[in-house]
Amino acid sequence: MPLLKPPAPKPERVNLQVRVEKSFLELVERYAEFIGASREYVVTESAPEAPRQIGEAREHLRAASSTFKSQSEHDWAYAKRALARGDDPEQIIQQIAEYRADEKDDPGYYARLTVGKAQAEVEKTKSKSMTAGTGEAATTPSSEVEPEH
Repeated sequence: MPLLKPPAPKPERVNLQVRVEKSFLELVERYAEFIGASREYVVTESAPEAPRQIGEAREHLRAASSTFKSQSEHDWAYAKRALARGDDPEQIIQQIAEYRADEKDDPGYYARLTVGKAQAEVEKTKSKSMTAGTGEAATTPSSEVEPEH
């Protein structure tokens, strides 16, 4: 009799490529982010009870999406606010990278990308307000700042 039990056999996995509605993929991605799992996990674990679970997930995400913001959304809003008030982009990059050092594989790259996109958005907002004929750049209140990623 062996001292240790052999591990339980894992089910064979195969690749499956399917076409789904964009809204379904977005729902799977949002739910995966919400529970901290991969898209594959959400699909494979919910497949046997998919019709019931998808309906419940939609309701749950609808309720949570109005208040829940990911850390990336917070980083984006922070970068836009800091840029709008004239903070140095390099300092903002450093602050975001330090804050996310334990969560991102390459926090410097992530921070630089986030601030770069925020800079483009702030510039776009400024040019829109300049073309409105005021001659002055308006800033967006922090409560209206929403990420595009």
